[in-house]
Amino acid sequence: MTVFCMRAQNEAAGTYESLQLSAPPSEYETLNISRDAPKISNSSSCIRTNVTVCFCEADGNPFPELRWHLSGRPVTNSSNMFISEERLSSTGLRSSITLLQSLTHTSTLQCVSNNTHGNASQLLHLPSSVARKLKYYSCGPYSCWGVNTAGNIVIRRGVNGVSCGGSGVFDVVSGSMSMVEVATDGSIFAIDNQGSLFQRTGVSSSNPIGTALNCEVIPGTLKQIDAGLGIVGGVNDENEVFLFLGTRFEKINSSLKHFTVGPAGQLGADSLNNVFKFADGSFQPIPGIQLKQVDAGGDQIIVGVSPIDDVFCLNKDANNVRPSGDAPWVQLAGKLKYYSCGPYSCWGVNAAGNIVIRRSVTGASCGGLGAFEAVAGSLSMVEVSSDGNIFGVDAQGNLLQRKENGKFSQTEGTERNGQNTNESESLQILLAHIAYPNGLKHVTFDRKRLCVISDGSIRRHVPEKLCVESFH
Repeated sequence: MTVFCMRAQNEAAGTYESLQLSAPPSEYETLNISRDAPKISNSSSCIRTNVTVCFCEADGNPFPELRWHLSGRPVTNSSNMFISEERLSSTGLRSSITLLQSLTHTSTLQCVSNNTHGNASQLLHLPSSVARKLKYYSCGPYSCWGVNTAGNIVIRRGVNGVSCGGSGVFDVVSGSMSMVEVATDGSIFAIDNQGSLFQRTGVSSSNPIGTALNCEVIPGTLKQIDAGLGIVGGVNDENEVFLFLGTRFEKINSSLKHFTVGPAGQLGADSLNNVFKFADGSFQPIPGIQLKQVDAGGDQIIVGVSPIDDVFCLNKDANNVRPSGDAPWVQLAGKLKYYSCGPYSCWGVNAAGNIVIRRSVTGASCGGLGAFEAVAGSLSMVEVSSDGNIFGVDAQGNLLQRKENGKFSQTEGTERNGQNTNESESLQILLAHIAYPNGLKHVTFDRKRLCVISDGSIRRHVPEKLCVESFH
């Protein structure tokens, strides 16, 4: 018995070729030939090295064709791309396309397959497509970071003085930001569309991408805020006083336009500039003085400014015996609109935005060295925390922190190795921006937590763990 099978030569024309099989019939089994439209494998994908390479696999009977479409148009081999094919089986085909980085700004690379029984297509994601166009780009010592118009975040590694292109590719970082800024020490700050401030930490030369952090937004709206001894308090537009207790602000029975808390106690000034101190469960008036702004952050001393910008302070001993009408308030020469003290020095700003420092302030000598020294820069307010950190807000609402040697670390007036660093060289320290797009109204710092007010909303940040909601 002779066995024949038919193979199509031109199926459309109906012509066939006969093949004679020489083996005996007992060695043959029934032959089933299926006809299938092509199917594209789920393993089809793109990878990125110094270029982008995409693979597409299709299977079908008759044997399928594979083509590539970029931005909806078919493409072929050129100086910008290279296409190759590999036959996997009698029904399977694999095609690869290599794209130059300059072409990967598009996210519509399509693999198209067809045979006489149908067709199939699949869109492939280009892994670096989010990074080809950026609206903001900033570099530091280890890497460069950017964001595009969609808010996608990218990092470019291996950047250095002789290779500004670094690794040659952008890596996507999860999250969404409206801007990102890299400091000269490698610190990475970012702002989202809601105006939240974020910081990326754990950044180093060996780990330039850093780690994920946390942030908390305190519910409520205030016009002024202060923090000290672990207590956060403030006042709203109606001069109602609130303390943050646990998870929310609780209203207390008092009316103040300014509130402060620190080693000197909890104090405030009302709309008539009368001064009060919290004692025996309520705010008690301090007679004989009128202040529009008061601060309790020094070594149990009280300082403040009057309605006409005169500057006053009260030593620790007088404060601790509950100030009376004949309390020995000390008037300091000069005019300031805002004055704040820490453990080593006091800082202030005047109506023109000029910044001053008063050194060697102690509990027994709230006047310190007896003179204000000018500091370069301009601020609308300045706040000194109980650990000596110094923050300010300028006329544009930008948040600034005092830094040393270009690093967000020690601040002027803090101690290093047990020694007070109030030296003349410290006056050369620059004020460093921590951008906040909506602008800030007030800032305070206590126990490694920075509290800021922007448009009435309150945000509390840990500088080592500044806001991270989606900035992973």
